[in-house]
Amino acid sequence: MVRRPPRATLFPYTTLSRSLVVFTSDHGEYLGDHGQLGKGDPGYDCILRTPLIMRLPGVLQAGLKPEALVESVDVPATILDLCSVQADPSVQGRSLLGLATGKTSAGRESVFMESRYPTLMAVRTVRTRDHMYSLRLMGGRTEERLFDLRKDPNELVNVAGQPTRTKALCEMRKLLIARMIEAEGDRHEMVARF
Repeated sequence: MVRRPPRATLFPYTTLSRSLVVFTSDHGEYLGDHGQLGKGDPGYDCILRTPLIMRLPGVLQAGLKPEALVESVDVPATILDLCSVQADPSVQGRSLLGLATGKTSAGRESVFMESRYPTLMAVRTVRTRDHMYSLRLMGGRTEERLFDLRKDPNELVNVAGQPTRTKALCEMRKLLIARMIEAEGDRHEMVARF
């Protein structure tokens, strides 16, 4: 008779069957994409895309893999919604409960990402289903990247400087500004008094 060691579990089964489990990450990784390894320069899908796996038996539909655009800021709003807790108005995200239960397939029209490396560079990126646009500020220089994800899903050809892409470039610039203002929210409050 072969004795097997006890199965390791996160929680006893009775607790796990009633628990919300969320697995995610703060950013993706370059795994050879664009000739790079590790984390780094945002503005590509390999960095923007992160895993999001949620489990709550009896509530969330198992095996569901929506293709919707969502943001990391949507995770806290979703957890609060699953716990029937009213989100504070300062919470930026939107609940993904409709997606996670299969009641809707609609996500966001765009996703926004920002990154700042003090004294080195700042990057702002907005992505739709069709385009990815990044604005990079480095050492006093500005660089724009625009990728047509329908024709170039691997983001290999920056079309920001092509005259035939002026309309898409202008639309993505406007969208980036709108998303930056939206992300800023009501941060005009004084954080500390001196």
